[in-house]
Amino acid sequence: MTVRYRCAAVVACGVWASLAPAIQGRDGQAVPQYTAPSGRSYAALPDTAGVVAKARARAEAEPDSVEAQLALGDAWAAIWNHLEALAVYDRILARDPRHALALQQRGHRQLSIRRFARARSDLERAVALDPSLTDAYYYLGLLEYLDGRYLRAAEHYARNLARKGDDVVKGLAAIDWLYLAYRRGGEHEKARALAARVTPDLQVEGNSRLYFNRLLFYQGRIAESALPSQGLSDIEVTTLAYGVGAFRLIEGDTAAARRHFERAVSTGAWPALAFIAAEHELSSGR
Repeated sequence: MTVRYRCAAVVACGVWASLAPAIQGRDGQAVPQYTAPSGRSYAALPDTAGVVAKARARAEAEPDSVEAQLALGDAWAAIWNHLEALAVYDRILARDPRHALALQQRGHRQLSIRRFARARSDLERAVALDPSLTDAYYYLGLLEYLDGRYLRAAEHYARNLARKGDDVVKGLAAIDWLYLAYRRGGEHEKARALAARVTPDLQVEGNSRLYFNRLLFYQGRIAESALPSQGLSDIEVTTLAYGVGAFRLIEGDTAAARRHFERAVSTGAWPALAFIAAEHELSSGR
């Protein structure tokens, strides 16, 4: 469903030129951020918490601050308005084409709206300029994974995990995708040894629990029927459904895999990496 929202006009300021209002069509509705192969279009969320308004006020007050401009781009992305986020990162990179963090953030948002080639270009440039960046490797891992280059994807996920000190709790998301990449790349023993590092006694909070549950499921420590199913957000539903579907696909149950992939894309969590992966599986005929 298209979401309506309004944004106040903004006066151009400093060297950053205009901090434009949200992109809208003539009917006042938000311009779709992304249109899926199914024909369904997805729009941004309203700025009900005022995150963009706050970031924009700071950007206007600190027009020469790259940090403030980055915060504005990230605020737009937080409400899934990736087109506006990209416009902000473009302005930063027009002034400094070698700004690695801006390249990483722009690459992520290009990925969110399925501009995969542009995403890859930005992310590869980002890590070439600053190999210490952590998230860029995670997003590059997904791009390789989508292209079926699973062991190359594994290399990126391993780099992401290494930059988290190989901490199992902090690296659960990377461990999960690394497990799937190993399995799909034929490195089954590496995958199982990796997953074995995740044990039921770990103290895990927040969104990391989604990957925690997926990894316990992969190991057979919990049954599919025991996975959380009630009171989940769209992102939680999508994340769990994709993991189960990918595992079923690896195990040869393509019918079950497809059901889970369809469940993953039935939500409104269209920028989620799991949604993107499930969408790709379905478009590939799986």
